[in-house]
Amino acid sequence: AFSADGRLLAVGVPFAGVFVYDLSGDRPVVRIGPDGFRWRTTVGFEPGGALAAVTMEGRTRFDPATGARLGVTPHDPDGPGPVQSFAAAPDGARLVTAYQKTLFVWGGVRPGPPARVRNPDGRHFMGAEYHPSGRHLFTTGLDATVSVWDTEPWARVRRFDWEVGRLPSVVVSPPGLL
Repeated sequence: AFSADGRLLAVGVPFAGVFVYDLSGDRPVVRIGPDGFRWRTTVGFEPGGALAAVTMEGRTRFDPATGARLGVTPHDPDGPGPVQSFAAAPDGARLVTAYQKTLFVWGGVRPGPPARVRNPDGRHFMGAEYHPSGRHLFTTGLDATVSVWDTEPWARVRRFDWEVGRLPSVVVSPPGLL
């Protein structure tokens, strides 16, 4: 995942934790974990700049400069469970998590429980990432495609099949390129 300013790149590595690279070359690589957490490789930057990683215990927040743990939000037992991926809208107004065949959308104009967006193909979602404008969300899934979602009506507007096999994640650069 890229930070909002495009300066940092965070990469989750199975059983090894997360590596944060400063693409400007001003800082050394920061390694976070695995130190007792049961890691998944899903990572992302929150709008405030904190790095969030999905662990089996919940969403764990870190300072990307030092690797210091900022807190853990346990999984909601009535919610979607350990998520495959998550994405924060660039303005911080929405958080999307992907779990199996559903996107859960928190925030926006509707308070309370998350809105649920089902995959019309009935396949599991694997990755999710917002476009820098916040207007579109890109998802990958077990069907080996990338889908583009309009975030206002939450409707899929485009689907790409590049015939490269399953894509476990999607990353959007700060200029908005896949």
